[in-house]
Amino acid sequence: MWVDMLKKACEASSQAQISQRLGVSTAMISQVLKGVYKGNMERIQRLVEGELMKMSVDCPVIGGEIPRQRCIEHQQASFRPTSPMRVALHRGCKICPFKIGGES
Repeated sequence: MWVDMLKKACEASSQAQISQRLGVSTAMISQVLKGVYKGNMERIQRLVEGELMKMSVDCPVIGGEIPRQRCIEHQQASFRPTSPMRVALHRGCKICPFKIGGES
């Protein structure tokens, strides 16, 4: 289902624009669409679900629903102890059930 959404989004604009929105390379998008991508499919799936399908998750740290894309941003953010919430997110994202596997 998410691959169909990715394909439709690329047809409506371009692979370059979609790759930019998702923060991945155009080559990655092309490989996923061709079914030959050997990297972390979970990562690209969650990016598509968050950015293109506007799905949300119930964040155990924040205590409510947040867009999946925002969840991914929290996971990828570098540690900055500027507030108790940032510290809690940094710690919580490491063990969260919505955590994306290793980077590809």
